[in-house]
Amino acid sequence: MLDFSGLAVIALATGGIKPCVSAFAADQFEEHEVNERNQFFSFFYFAINAGSLVAILLTPMLRGRVKCFGSEYCFPLAFGVPGVLMLLAFILFVSGWRYYKIAPAAKGNVVFSVFCCIIYAAKKKISALFKGQDKVEHWLDYAASKYSNYFLSGVKSLVAVSVLFGPGSTWVLQARRMDGRVGPFTILPDQINTLNPLIILIMVPIFEAFIYPTARKFCNITPLRKMATGGILAAVAFIMAGLVQVQRCLG
Repeated sequence: MLDFSGLAVIALATGGIKPCVSAFAADQFEEHEVNERNQFFSFFYFAINAGSLVAILLTPMLRGRVKCFGSEYCFPLAFGVPGVLMLLAFILFVSGWRYYKIAPAAKGNVVFSVFCCIIYAAKKKISALFKGQDKVEHWLDYAASKYSNYFLSGVKSLVAVSVLFGPGSTWVLQARRMDGRVGPFTILPDQINTLNPLIILIMVPIFEAFIYPTARKFCNITPLRKMATGGILAAVAFIMAGLVQVQRCLG
């Protein structure tokens, strides 16, 4: 029971932090401070992945190489150390409260609206199935009578990309089937995710110092173009990973 309660608290806390932290950081800059804002977010992304790298490396060691409370694994220490660090981070954040710019909250709640739209469309979909009248192109179109086409288009995009956010444990399960020995070192299965933040830490300075300045000589680099390029490269990476997995299964 405590395990599920802890997971619920983590989900609630993460859901409260992640949607707000980037927007809150952006509010600290004036409209004309474009370069400063871009530099901040590069450092912000770098710092997040630096913390992720250290956490993914050290937490499995604390769990597997330290014994406590008569158990072979010390999960209390593995969870306790990040918990203490989060508390310290929160104290540091609150200590600078008087220096922050607090923007007024927007009216309405888009998360609640999206949730209501999905529930409404799902109810209409189920009702249509029972009546044998399921003839719409997309099941969310059942909410067209209540929500605008623009809003429905956004919800459809959200639902479409949500399948990409698979659990990180998938990589851990795959790593259990791999040989983690790299020279004199052994990579534990729950350390396999270190590759993502490690590569990010390497690539962020390279992009900021060389790739972006060079690319700006040929075209205007906008956040939308960065996202589009990243999405294409991510798709290629997933295809390559799928081909490797198919080859492993056939071999």
